[in-house]
Amino acid sequence: AGATASTGIHPATLTVDGSGQPIPIEGFEPTAYPTPPFTSATAPSGWTAPTGAPSYWGGDILQLQIASGAPVRVTNMDTTNGNLTIVAPTASTGNFNSSNYALLANCSAAAVFQVQSASTASGFSTLGYAPASGTVPVLTSTGQFSLALDTYPTVQHYDQVTYYLGRSPSGLPALYRYSLSSNTTEELVENIEDMDVVYGVGTHGVNVPSAITGFMKANAMTATDFSNVISVRVSVIAVGDQRGAAPTAQTLMFHGTDTNATTPTAWTATDTRLRQVFTATVALRDRVN
Repeated sequence: AGATASTGIHPATLTVDGSGQPIPIEGFEPTAYPTPPFTSATAPSGWTAPTGAPSYWGGDILQLQIASGAPVRVTNMDTTNGNLTIVAPTASTGNFNSSNYALLANCSAAAVFQVQSASTASGFSTLGYAPASGTVPVLTSTGQFSLALDTYPTVQHYDQVTYYLGRSPSGLPALYRYSLSSNTTEELVENIEDMDVVYGVGTHGVNVPSAITGFMKANAMTATDFSNVISVRVSVIAVGDQRGAAPTAQTLMFHGTDTNATTPTAWTATDTRLRQVFTATVALRDRVN
């Protein structure tokens, strides 16, 4: 169901497009890049650091919608009252708790919802997706096949994860990962000074985007462009915390001050801290023909 659209049954904190469908991948970049190396920058428009999380340091931001854990079989769907009965979760799938996001899907349709209640008894769990009051939301959207019990739907954990550079408690930059479902932020790697994200964009085919037609930066992209992303190139600068480690000025290939540039630009670091650029290009599995 990875290539199908999803109808959103969730609060506004989950990033969705104009039709209410979760956006699988999205990026943000500041309106201007300071001349590196820098110590602070203005956060990109449209994004703010989560409450209680480290403040934004600088560089680009990458946001992904992901499903995790093994799928759990649905044994009953009560769409009148907004309840799903599933086989009791195991250690490999993880328990579903109230406020978790979940993905209900078969091979032809998918729906994302936020669990409102969860209870387990006699080997089965009941997940409530209906709000305490109001209309029970539907589980399909126009153009999709029905998510009925006879289509063998399953449920997985669903999350929106954001990778960004934040200011650590010591005042230095670090790469952080924020989970919307758990509302937690974890530090992944310290002393990451800058991050540059470039997107390989194709044109939409019958089921998935075609081969890459060009590379783009986030500020130049539309929602349609993000829906046609096939690959992502991420570059980071790792910086040492000791001055004098680099005996001479270092010239690095990274983004310059042009926020639309998709090729590296040479700049020189003269503060004698040792730096190294790491780059990785990855393909989005569900969008590769």
